Amino acid sequence: MLDYYPKIYRENLEWRRKILVRAKHDFSFRAKVKELFHRDVIFAFNAFFYTLDVRRRPEHHQPFCTYPYQDETLLKIVDHVNRGEDIPLEKSRDMGASWMVILVFLWFWLDPAGGTDFLLGSRIEDYVDKKGDMRTLMEKARYALKKLPTWLRPKGFNFKKHDNFMRLQNPETGASITGESNNANFSTGGRYAAVLFDEFAKWEGTDKAAWTAAGDATPCRIPVSTPFGAAGQYYDLVTDPTKEKIRLHWSLHPLKSQGAYCNWPRKREEEALEELDLERLIRSPWYDRECQRRSALEVAQELDIDYIGAGNPVFDGKAGKRVGTLLRIPRKPCSFKDFNLGELVLEDVPEVRDSGGFLIIFREPDAKTLYTVGVDVVEGVEGGDYCVVKVLNRTTKDCDASYYSQLSEVELARVIKIIANYYTTYDSPWVGIETNSPGLATFDLCVELYDVDNLFMMPIFDSAKQQVSYKKGWRTTEASKKVLISGIKEWLETGQGWGDPRLCREFTTFIRDKHGKARAKEGTNDDEVIAWGIAIQVDLIAPLMDFIEDIKTREDGLPYDVFNPKAIPIPNDPVTIEERCLATVMRKQKEKLEAGLFDHSIDSFNETIQNGWGG
Repeated sequence: MLDYYPKIYRENLEWRRKILVRAKHDFSFRAKVKELFHRDVIFAFNAFFYTLDVRRRPEHHQPFCTYPYQDETLLKIVDHVNRGEDIPLEKSRDMGASWMVILVFLWFWLDPAGGTDFLLGSRIEDYVDKKGDMRTLMEKARYALKKLPTWLRPKGFNFKKHDNFMRLQNPETGASITGESNNANFSTGGRYAAVLFDEFAKWEGTDKAAWTAAGDATPCRIPVSTPFGAAGQYYDLVTDPTKEKIRLHWSLHPLKSQGAYCNWPRKREEEALEELDLERLIRSPWYDRECQRRSALEVAQELDIDYIGAGNPVFDGKAGKRVGTLLRIPRKPCSFKDFNLGELVLEDVPEVRDSGGFLIIFREPDAKTLYTVGVDVVEGVEGGDYCVVKVLNRTTKDCDASYYSQLSEVELARVIKIIANYYTTYDSPWVGIETNSPGLATFDLCVELYDVDNLFMMPIFDSAKQQVSYKKGWRTTEASKKVLISGIKEWLETGQGWGDPRLCREFTTFIRDKHGKARAKEGTNDDEVIAWGIAIQVDLIAPLMDFIEDIKTREDGLPYDVFNPKAIPIPNDPVTIEERCLATVMRKQKEKLEAGLFDHSIDSFNETIQNGWGG
């Protein structure tokens, strides 16, 4: 876009040298350069800002020669800071995003007009500020400031006095750049022109609280990150179709996309053509080399901006692709129901913004369909996990209804009773309750107080006694958890049914830790996963009764519609002997029917056939 600045390393350095040499003695020229620096952020980057890249030694002090995609990004960041609007930024690794945001903040901070404080935030303090460590945000700003000529720094600025831990102070204007690590009260107590949330997808535990708190501290929040699972505040921001965002895919980088090509698939077996992600089809020699030296997880997380494949998910590969497909399938709830726990009934409510505590129905009960119900039970404490109830359609294998809330085990038993009643058709649904800890009390209450039918009993095989015993509900152990995961994987890989967004997003944050154990990522939950896994296992194990439709019969035991003269057309021009006989039979029967003399018995029918044949 703005390619009139020298972009080649040596040429750019020579151009910068000429500016500095002339500005040293020509004060009028210096004033014009300084004025242009504060007016044009693209000039400031290409003429004065540096980055440090140790991979390019001995030329590791790199003049920041911007690429076209960086020019557009810089102008968009400046515009949102000026207008006071949030702007999420998602990226592949090594696209210069953090450097760009930090140096834009520094550029504003250097403005003699002043009045612009900024906050740099990262998930841990060691990534915010540590003197001499270029991984930290504050050190990047400090490095760029040191590389500027003295006459571009604030008047009276002294590194010993105004460069402190977690803080750069502008003595000329009073503006500051401050650093802070992730916490629930992030940014409170200050007022800022803009705030950077660096690697925001990895702010575990307090991401939502920190984002909310910063809303009062600044009008412009800039979350920057590579993907780390399809959940959390950052994922919500970058997938909100109503919000503007910046996307920096590796294919925008001129060096990485050099020699780019596209292998257009001749046949797509797993996705429809309209669901193709064109970015996934782009490759280049650089990308091919990276794929050879990186794992599939690294490629998804660091290069492809793939939220489904990032974060070491348990459900990866074909199962992960299915999760991605399910997240793209829009299906609005057909209704919401509130619980009248006193009368044990459901009550209709209009569409709600916060669905917690309501039964979310995606398909109403079908009289010819059976269901299973999976229940994950937790202690009803403030700030704790959620109890979750999932309803599985045993015909389509879809999630037909979902419920989540923070209820005690006593109240949850009433909720289970109400849901089981609502999804009782020609047989009661089988209900699988996780009976670890408080779940056992919920199971007993369902039996003793609420007479819930078809409560699932987990079969346990005793290899020593060579016999099967049964335990109340579903007991989640390391072994049974693997069974749940296997069942969900099979459900995903075979594409049997549909899952709601809340469930599918938990699939993406259900990861394997460094010990190989499956668990929810820090700051997320696995209640939906466990409840749905139980519903699947109950469907596999519990007996399935076929639907037999009631058939009305006549006095002779035959169905009423076994012979309906009105439904059988009479041939207009019978040709064969069979057609003539049928026409005669039907004519006689219709004459009797019109005269009220029609006999429905099988003997009369046979007699009519014989007479008609003889006629």
